Parts: sequence; C-alpha cells; structure tokens
Amino acid sequence: MTPALRRSLPLLAACALLSLGIGPCGPIPGGSLGSDEITEPVSDWSFANDLRRCAVEVGGPESPRSVTVNCMSHEQRLYVSCSSCEGKRWSAIALEQPAGRVRAGDGLYPVTLRRVEQPEELDAVWEARGRKLGNDPEPRPEEWWSFELSSR
Repeated sequence: MTPALRRSLPLLAACALLSLGIGPCGPIPGGSLGSDEITEPVSDWSFANDLRRCAVEVGGPESPRSVTVNCMSHEQRLYVSCSSCEGKRWSAIALEQPAGRVRAGDGLYPVTLRRVEQPEELDAVWEARGRKLGNDPEPRPEEWWSFELSSR
C-alpha cells in the first residue's frame, strides 16, 4: 500500500460509512439526504451561484441515491451538471423518475429534474457554470449534460 493511499484510508472509510445511510461524501454516492424538506416553491435559485456544490437525490424514498454535483443558476433557474453523464446511475434514474430532491446550502427542496437538450440552453448554462467557477470561456464538451431542477 502506498503512503498516499494509507493517508487517505480514514477519509475513504468515513465516506463509505456515511454513504450507507445519508447523503453523498465527495465522489462517493449516498442514500437519503434527510427528511427536513422546505416545501415552499423556490422562484429564484440565484443563491446557488454562491454555493460550492449541491447534492441531488433521485430514486424516491424506496431506493434513494444521492450524488454531489456542480450547481448553478441561470436566469434565476437552478441547473446541475454532469460530465460524461451518459451511463451514470443517478442520471439514468433521473431520466426515468424525474421527481427528486436537492440540498442547496442548508435547504432540502423537492424538485423535478428535466434533462436540458436544446443546444442554446445548454450553451447558456455552460456559460453560467464558467462564470460561477471563474473559468475562461471554452467550448462546451458534447458529453456534458445538464438538468434543470424545478420546485414541485
């Protein structure tokens, strides 16, 4: 075992334990994000641009699966993004079961996920992502997906 792996084992073990019953830990998927939902609809998601990341839960209460994702607001709407998203378990579930939840900051909100497929909207969200992250403009990769999350 390498020294770097040995140093990261406690973090990996903690994340693995956390993912058994609660939300995600870094790149490790988790389960339910909790039960304290804010059910009042959100009309302005601009605050998401002040957050480092969001957590999305899909799969419903029977088999919740949560992941940590980039989130950003464009025109007061909330989007999450996913690089090389095709074939990822959470995105496949979201396509089949669009009801989900998002933890944005201290709030947990019930949402409906809609995959963005129009190139113009994808480009606008890609640019919003770049502004949030402070990245120089660059072309949007074809394998980059985005979902709009709307209050339900």
